[in-house]
Amino acid sequence: MVIEEGVVSIGECAFDRCDRLKSVVLPQSIRTIGDYAFSGCVSLKHIELPEGLKTIGVGAFEECISLKEIALPNTVKIIPDSAFAECKFENMSIGESVKSIGRSAFAGCRKLKKVVFNDSLKKIGYYAFNDCSGLYEIVNLPEGVRVESDSFLNCKKLEKDGVVIIESKLVGFTSDEPKALNLPADTNYDKKSYDIPFVIYREDSRKEMDKVRFSEFEVESEIEFGQFPTDLTYELNPIKWKMIAKEKDRALLISTYGLIGIRNNEESYLGTWEESKIRRFLNKDFYNIAFSNSEKRQIIKSHLENKGQKKLRRPDGKETQDKVFMLSIEEVERYLKGDLESIRKAKITKYAKSKARLERARYSYWYTRTGGPEGYYLLAKIDCEDGAVDCVGDTYSNDVIRPAIWVKI
Repeated sequence: MVIEEGVVSIGECAFDRCDRLKSVVLPQSIRTIGDYAFSGCVSLKHIELPEGLKTIGVGAFEECISLKEIALPNTVKIIPDSAFAECKFENMSIGESVKSIGRSAFAGCRKLKKVVFNDSLKKIGYYAFNDCSGLYEIVNLPEGVRVESDSFLNCKKLEKDGVVIIESKLVGFTSDEPKALNLPADTNYDKKSYDIPFVIYREDSRKEMDKVRFSEFEVESEIEFGQFPTDLTYELNPIKWKMIAKEKDRALLISTYGLIGIRNNEESYLGTWEESKIRRFLNKDFYNIAFSNSEKRQIIKSHLENKGQKKLRRPDGKETQDKVFMLSIEEVERYLKGDLESIRKAKITKYAKSKARLERARYSYWYTRTGGPEGYYLLAKIDCEDGAVDCVGDTYSNDVIRPAIWVKI
């Protein structure tokens, strides 16, 4: 098909699903290709985009499964959402003027092996190269380009240990489970930590710490024990704890600060305590990051009762055995009262604020392990500002976790 000179625009869905169309010759006058203009042209093998073309529409060449190559003119500045999804390109050179690659722009291009970026590129959108299972080489990833954490999701040949590292820059993740990643010393990561689906830290920043003799401390004391990232350097810093109970052979500690941020789209991490992903995270990844072997020997595996809230028709949960946990509402009211009631209030580390997108929030909450009303997915929580108990919880706010531990005296 030849489109005559003088035509400046191809309209939305103009040739959508023309499944016998094999070749298109565009005139030099073309400036715009509309949304889905050639979408689903499954037999299209050849099309040349002329210099002077400025706009390619959303999904313009989506599902052109016979299209093996295309050259982007230097006049195109944006590759929009799904523009070339499921094409059969083997190599792709992003035009010199392209500044942004949209959501799913090249998703499902399973034959794609190599992508060459340009120095002008500023952003690679969500799922831009999702499921490009053959992609193994990235050339010239620009310094400072914003890469969304799932831009290269399911690019198996770029993955290693669940992450995508390109030219010593961590650019993506392959799991939304809350877990931990040791950021290699020679790897850069300059995005906000809310873009990560798990804890990120630098093991090479771990410091030697003196053994803590808990018997020498009294209730209300602040104690440094263990290490965890507290700011956006991702370096491990001493964790500050408040001693809130002291018995004959053990003491109960709660972190002074909110240490772990939870986003509203991570609500599935919570739910009932015995089944929650956060419980698994606290007792595995957090435990292994935060504490040395000698510190682990000072932590007691505790038997926990997980009572419900009868007035809210929340039944009792199963009893559990945990080394690290969140306080229950019952424990908050038992231990954090009188002179200790002020400990219900909590500041939040910069790391947790960033993870939970709380940099500008005026207030937040920290979670307990007590369930809210029957049918609610989240847990009851405590107001960081005034220490008030919120028995219901909610399904839309971003909040934090203050781990608790029993230690040997």
